[in-house]
This record gives sequence, C-alpha cells and structure tokens, in this order.
Amino acid sequence: MFDFLSIDQRLELIKNRLTDASIVCAKADTSDCGVEDYERTYAYANGYGKSAMMGAIKDIQNILDDMQNERDMLIEQEQQDCESV
Repeated sequence: MFDFLSIDQRLELIKNRLTDASIVCAKADTSDCGVEDYERTYAYANGYGKSAMMGAIKDIQNILDDMQNERDMLIEQEQQDCESV
C-alpha cells in the first residue's frame, strides 16, 4: 500500500497506528453502560485495536516480503555478474 515510502517511514506509520489504538483502548470505559460517547465504549476500542493490529501485521508482512524480494534480486544480479565473467 505504501511501497513508495522508505522502510523507516512505513515502520513509523505502523508505530503511529498502534500508538493511536493504545490511546483509544486506554480511554475506553470498562463498561458500555451509560457511556454517551461511542468512541469511549469497550466495543469501539476493541474493534479499533483489532483493526490496528491486523493492519500492522499486514504492513509488516509487506515490508518483510519487499526485503526478501530485494535480497532475491541482488542474489540474481550477483549470479548473472558471475556468469558473465
């Protein structure tokens, strides 16, 4: 999704997403009874946190895949260089 960003930038976005989710969870009341602001309900915090974690997992996997692809390309290039000598 953010393949055009550097790995550092992509990791910073993941960190920010998880930090935001942590704040939402910390603000949630332990009971949804009587809570007027839906963003402070346990159900909202649970969904927000779950979404943040699932997105982080996907983003980290994409970073790992990109790093492996780069390694594979370097290995292939080195093999081609050796064969051309």
